[in-house]
Amino acid sequence: MASLADAIRRVKENPGSLIDPVLVEQSCVRQRAVWRDRVLTPQRTLDAFAMQIAHGNTAISHVVRLEGGEFTESAYCQARQRLPLQIFREVLRDTTERQLATARGATGTWKGLRTLIADGTGCDMPEVPELQLQFGQPPIPGPGLGFPVAHVLTLFDAPSGLLLDTVVSAYATQDVTKMANLLPHVGPGDLVITDRGICAYAYIAMLFTQGAQVVCRAHSGRKIPYPASTERGEKYSYNRCRRKTPVLVERLGEQDQVVELFKPHNRPTWLTAEAFAAIPAKLTVRVLKFKIEEPGFRTKEIELMTTLLDATKYPAAEVAALYMVRWQIEVNLRHIKQTLGMTSLHCKSVEGVTKELLMFALVYNAVRAVMVQAAARQGVVPDRVSFIDALRWIIHRCADEPLPDLKVNPKRTGRIYARSCKRLQRFRKLNLTREAYKKRFQQAN
Repeated sequence: MASLADAIRRVKENPGSLIDPVLVEQSCVRQRAVWRDRVLTPQRTLDAFAMQIAHGNTAISHVVRLEGGEFTESAYCQARQRLPLQIFREVLRDTTERQLATARGATGTWKGLRTLIADGTGCDMPEVPELQLQFGQPPIPGPGLGFPVAHVLTLFDAPSGLLLDTVVSAYATQDVTKMANLLPHVGPGDLVITDRGICAYAYIAMLFTQGAQVVCRAHSGRKIPYPASTERGEKYSYNRCRRKTPVLVERLGEQDQVVELFKPHNRPTWLTAEAFAAIPAKLTVRVLKFKIEEPGFRTKEIELMTTLLDATKYPAAEVAALYMVRWQIEVNLRHIKQTLGMTSLHCKSVEGVTKELLMFALVYNAVRAVMVQAAARQGVVPDRVSFIDALRWIIHRCADEPLPDLKVNPKRTGRIYARSCKRLQRFRKLNLTREAYKKRFQQAN
């Protein structure tokens, strides 16, 4: 048995590789992994996996062709299974740290704050018992009809669009219950932007104690009048949780005020008793409303809750414009799910699904790093650079080929109608089991 480090040193450098061989070698050394001297070394396996994702999570038979037919489909599958999961995690972590350090100099901050965006999404996978048990599936269309679905909570660096981390959990998981897993990436000087699904007292308090700022859409269940009451509300007779009405601290405008929130009586199930006890008994936050006048938006009024209390340094209009940047995370997720093919995963084990998701993050960040580099040279923001054009250049580039000017997407503003599609789905959706469908067809014919 040869060590992985020795095997990697003998691998001929691949100019089209998306993964730095040095990072793979360092991870293998830390894991004390050993490997037989074969074609599919850890570096070659990760390169082939990355190319599979870059080609839209293509079939394994296509991967064999892309790699010159030097190994079989079975050998490639076995090599992916043998590679420890921790190596995937470490390679992604080290690669992202390098890319983020490079991107910070080109993207800058918002009023001195590094902006982060968090949101959740989902992806389905093969219908096998192990994945059904681990992740579960939506209650509709019913047992035997749907597929297992994983809930994926993501954290993006807003200026560069780099994916900092993901948390994979069961389908029936709320975003806010997994936000504590992303807190190690947040520190003083950071600003986290989220939607209403993550707007919770405990979450805001934990970020505030870490020195971070928050801008989130206020939860629809929390009704705050303008102006808020100046007296502390009494507990509801039908609710033992002692929900307290926010108290007005300062009025900054007609739809802009600073209020005091009170800690809920009951501990959230996703928070430990020690963490809940460390949360302060009350928080001072700013609540503001703004209207969307631009046509094409379904929502016409948005209420925000933020820890940015200084109205002079952070005017309401600029805070509202900052929150609208949150929509970019939906575009980033679309790139990962539709362009790269993460909507439906292929692996049939929990560990395989985890590796597959980590590779999606690694390939996505490689493309975003190219977009940041091209944007800095072409004088535009990274989000204007075409994701698919950057991906195609990575796939088809030659050795020592300099980065060309990439396609810049035009600004599409002023749409007055909702997006619609002329091409409809070709086949009808199957709303019962295939066995029942076959039986019905046979009886009808």
